[in-house]
Amino acid sequence: MKFLSFSTAALAALLSAASTIAAPAPNPPSHPSTDKVIYPYATSHYHVSTGAIDYGVDTGVICKTGDDKSDITTLVTFVVPHEWAGKRCKLVFELAHFDTSTGSHEADIFSSIAPAGTSTSSWPPGNLRDHQVGRIFVTAPGVATWEQSYDGFPELDCPAGGIFGGELVGVNDVDQITWSVTAGSGPRFEVV
Repeated sequence: MKFLSFSTAALAALLSAASTIAAPAPNPPSHPSTDKVIYPYATSHYHVSTGAIDYGVDTGVICKTGDDKSDITTLVTFVVPHEWAGKRCKLVFELAHFDTSTGSHEADIFSSIAPAGTSTSSWPPGNLRDHQVGRIFVTAPGVATWEQSYDGFPELDCPAGGIFGGELVGVNDVDQITWSVTAGSGPRFEVV
């Protein structure tokens, strides 16, 4: 599992540099992060067939239709506060009544070598997928159930002062999961 750890100064410099490359998500959740919950700093769509990235979107999409041409995954970036040092975290995925889950109702969660930082029309950088941390079963509305987990997920030592990049990928031939980033649906880290 790759969490990128930084000192306070290094993290501030990284976020400052990132802001010159790409603005933060234009539609942050209407449920802002708190001292016990953080939502993604940025959510992006990754188009599997072209390598294109739509950075800073307001809707998460996991789409598999049986043809690779229209498959979409969602890339998420979390910035974990230093104040979470020494605490335990849990990765939670939840859909509201207005979100959708059809098909297999499953998503694989992967860590990323580096999170998305800007929109692109093709490769590079691609999705920069690292390794699988788990598989969830998703219903709408409801909190996803972890069917498989690796590297301590879904509950682990908080990667305080780090950045976590992840990718949510559909399972089986047909899968459609959508959620509202602005409403606070989808993935989040919680202090447990």
